[in-house]
Amino acid sequence: MRYVDGFVLPVPEKNLKIYRTIAQKAGKVWREHGAVEYIEAVGDDLVVKFGVSFTKMMKPKPGETVIISFIVFKSRADRDRVNAKVMKDPRMKKMTFPFLSDPKADVIRRYDLLHAAAGIEGQDVSRPAEFLVDSSGIVRWVNLTENYWVRARPEQILEVASTLR
Repeated sequence: MRYVDGFVLPVPEKNLKIYRTIAQKAGKVWREHGAVEYIEAVGDDLVVKFGVSFTKMMKPKPGETVIISFIVFKSRADRDRVNAKVMKDPRMKKMTFPFLSDPKADVIRRYDLLHAAAGIEGQDVSRPAEFLVDSSGIVRWVNLTENYWVRARPEQILEVASTLR
């Protein structure tokens, strides 16, 4: 079964050209190391009347838009293998983009994922989270845990997904 890493983040509209350039380079690296697909999309019409929209969840500031990103892998094991290679790839060290860093945990707070003082050295970290997003960009299901090792089972996600059809 395929495995997906997905990300949603607010990006200043003035930085979209830079972001797009970096995303294209990063996508090439991920695909070269075995990712099945690498998708980056800019949110446009994100105001919806049902569910929880990305804009409601992310609360972008004026002048920001929402980026939706997915990396598709053959399996969870393949994802771990590919990501390990990507992180060692010297091209990734050349790709810097300041707003992808979250030193103040703003994105973590926007998703209500802050796990205060849970880091190895007592720092704030993100709680593990999984989101099921429909084709309209609406968050339909969220699984939050306190333990990094506890994740939703694929069967659980598929069961929820089957109710969205």
